[in-house]
Amino acid sequence: MSRRRGQIGSISKMGNWWTVRYWIDVPGQEQRVYKREKICPTFGPDLLSASERKRRAKEIIEASGADKPETLRASVSTVRSTTFREQSETWLRAMEKRDVAPSTLSDWERCLDTWILPTRASTERHSETFP
Repeated sequence: MSRRRGQIGSISKMGNWWTVRYWIDVPGQEQRVYKREKICPTFGPDLLSASERKRRAKEIIEASGADKPETLRASVSTVRSTTFREQSETWLRAMEKRDVAPSTLSDWERCLDTWILPTRASTERHSETFP
């Protein structure tokens, strides 16, 4: 999240409007979305100066919540990814279908269970046995 603080956005002209583009996290998606919002018209009474457009762009980004840690947490908490444990089980099942010796499979499974995938309780138990 430290890299996502203080977005200033990208101000550009689109048609008859000045717009700001910025990244925002969306709940349920891994990838962030590049969002565009209107700042002001490019001509007429509501036209803003360059410094006012920058200030308004910053206000828009702040109001969207794009820089808030809560927005990131909300989007990350809804995304479910495969754990290393689940992937290792899938890999072992795939290896069973290939021409791999059963002894090799059982060795790989023991290595995973002993050194790579131990639970916290079993790790603590092993540390008590070995000084």
